[in-house]
Amino acid sequence: MLAPHSTTEIKISVVIPLYNKARHIAHTLRSVLQQASPAAEILVVDDGSTDAGAEIVRGFLDQGVRLIQQPNQGVSAARNRGLQEASYPYVAFLDADDEWLPEHLSTLQTLITEFPQAALWSTFCLIRQHGNYYLPPSGLPYGWRGMVERFFEAHAQGLSIVNSSTACVCKEALLSVGGFPVGVKLNEDYIAWWHLGYQYPVAHAAIVTVIYNQDAENRCSKLPQAALPASLPFLVELLHSQQTPYHHRRGIKACFRRIAIATLINTKINAETLDTKTLLRLTWRSGCYELLLILVVLYLCPRSFLGFLKHKRHRRQRQQAKDLLG
Repeated sequence: MLAPHSTTEIKISVVIPLYNKARHIAHTLRSVLQQASPAAEILVVDDGSTDAGAEIVRGFLDQGVRLIQQPNQGVSAARNRGLQEASYPYVAFLDADDEWLPEHLSTLQTLITEFPQAALWSTFCLIRQHGNYYLPPSGLPYGWRGMVERFFEAHAQGLSIVNSSTACVCKEALLSVGGFPVGVKLNEDYIAWWHLGYQYPVAHAAIVTVIYNQDAENRCSKLPQAALPASLPFLVELLHSQQTPYHHRRGIKACFRRIAIATLINTKINAETLDTKTLLRLTWRSGCYELLLILVVLYLCPRSFLGFLKHKRHRRQRQQAKDLLG
């Protein structure tokens, strides 16, 4: 594919997976339709919703929105369907309960123009929770823009370099790595981004163009976490693969540490069940031996103390968001 010479040559398809988000989908679609640089097409993939979400989407068909319906197969299958149906070489993803700020697509177009060798382009987001805004941690200074030299290490800093509403991909590249893993309920998008970051360059603009809505109904992060995130065994597989380059290994271990610690803390704070033995076995196989002691200490910490630490961190992130918003 020839590299684009200007932003006007870049046509971006938008894919929105939909499952029981009737309360949010109209607001989400309006945020796409109000972009300063219009989307080339907008595909909503209804994954067997049982609410009125699909009917609400039909009210936007005269504005260029296309509705695709399929039996319930999970969010990865919905994203993969949209990816396959997309008519243009660049595909931006948006969850049906999040929103884009008006400059999101134009920012992505600029990134693609400046860094056409990448296969994954992303921006930054603010998290909205309980009516407050939080700025997630990042290893890159706000306003930075460029190629991410060590993708796994960068992503480990808050897991904020890319998510399911900030990402734009080269359609051909994502299809070549298998798209999104079907049947995975936790961190399924991480695995797709890691596949791309493992094999292709990644470009990022550290500016907020997305609101990630954790107040939404039916959010995956609200599901009981009896099973470990699929991202953890996936990272262990990468570490045990002889094909994994040395320069990726440090970052892969950093991602494993971040997710393992967050999983243990969140499940304990929320009084959810966790297969701790499997988590410790995976940690041993990852080679993160010092992490074993950290996880044991966290497991023994009182739930109230872990909640206090999380609240303190959120207060700092909330203040950062206020400073950013002025």
